[in-house]
Amino acid sequence: MISRKRIIRFAIGTMMRQDRWEKKYNTNHQFDVNQYDYNSEKDYLFALQREWKNSMWDSDKVAKYVNVLDYTSFEEYEKDVEECLERLKEQKAPN
Repeated sequence: MISRKRIIRFAIGTMMRQDRWEKKYNTNHQFDVNQYDYNSEKDYLFALQREWKNSMWDSDKVAKYVNVLDYTSFEEYEKDVEECLERLKEQKAPN
């Protein structure tokens, strides 16, 4: 039989690991994705990436150039989306 202390230690360890995911990927608490709803870091990151994509107005325009799944930081993703949008505007602008 497993003791209560052991169960509690396991639960606390799991929660601490999930807190590290949030510190790693959602440091500013910018996105409302609860890390405790996910069993793996990969699933949590995937949920965050969907939120990142949804938060960008023109992400559909650059989807074939900038893939959100290639990023582990919203700031990097946002920067690349904005750069790509600028390049697309420059290409469309008459000379």
